[in-house]
Amino acid sequence: MVAVWSCGATPGKHVYIKNDLPSGLVISLHCLSQDDDMGTMLLAPGDQWDFQFHLNIDGGTLFHCGFTWFGAKTTYRLTVYDNSVHNGECDNCIWSIRINGTCLFSSTIHLVHCTGW
Repeated sequence: MVAVWSCGATPGKHVYIKNDLPSGLVISLHCLSQDDDMGTMLLAPGDQWDFQFHLNIDGGTLFHCGFTWFGAKTTYRLTVYDNSVHNGECDNCIWSIRINGTCLFSSTIHLVHCTGW
């Protein structure tokens, strides 16, 4: 007899980050959670990068990204997924990085909100 114990799979989430800056501005992007460091990558204008994950069993899933570009005044920080905020709001969270701020779109709710710097 083989006993299999399973606590069940948590729902999958998908985060997309798109460079919608003006032509020629490349984003340097670094995303991480408490458990996962995605490393640093470069996004050319119009390019996007994405990652998938499952929620922590305790529901405390949180991903942050820091990003900058040539001529930016600082490194901007963005919480791209916080289960206490985004759960139910988007299973596919689509972030648009713009010169004046960020916009969050969802595959279920088209425009969720935009935030200025």
